[in-house]
Amino acid sequence: MENTNGLQMSSWYATHVQQDIKDWLQSDEASKASGELLQSANEVAMESMIVAKSARNHGKMQPNGLMLKLTPDSMLVLTSKYAKFGRLLTALRNDGPGNLEIKNGDYRHPIWNEECIPCNAKQAAVIERLAEYEGGPMADDALRLAAMPDESVPGRLRAIFMSGSKPHKAWGTIVVPGEQPRTRVIPGKILRTFE
Repeated sequence: MENTNGLQMSSWYATHVQQDIKDWLQSDEASKASGELLQSANEVAMESMIVAKSARNHGKMQPNGLMLKLTPDSMLVLTSKYAKFGRLLTALRNDGPGNLEIKNGDYRHPIWNEECIPCNAKQAAVIERLAEYEGGPMADDALRLAAMPDESVPGRLRAIFMSGSKPHKAWGTIVVPGEQPRTRVIPGKILRTFE
């Protein structure tokens, strides 16, 4: 893993995994999760932090006299732990994550587990795009583009779902991380009803 592109890609991957885990840990879903799933999330967060730091500082001498080195095993461990987290999260969601109901095509007022969660136009566009694709997974960039087609400036999908300094209620319940970094899914069933 001596080449610069490999180190940059490893750092990028680890950083995005770390952000996905951080976002999930702040979600309503995480507050209801089992100890095993929370432990797995914390292991992934720690491993992603180690890999990102090792990739950024690969081959540099540290203050303690040790030289940091990113090895292929480091990436394998991170990928393995992230996959385990994904399997546990999928199992949780399949055991009754809930239903998303869209009445009369109104994505600005989605109903999650019988609770209406009002959304702005950009948030509704993301939910609609995911629902069109049967809940995903879809890449964050594709969803951000669906919400902001006229804006060519790259940004994070998460920013669309922020209410001040806190995530919007749809983030982490209706729109959740997929098994791959920087992807999103709608867990559970999608119901379209008309009155």
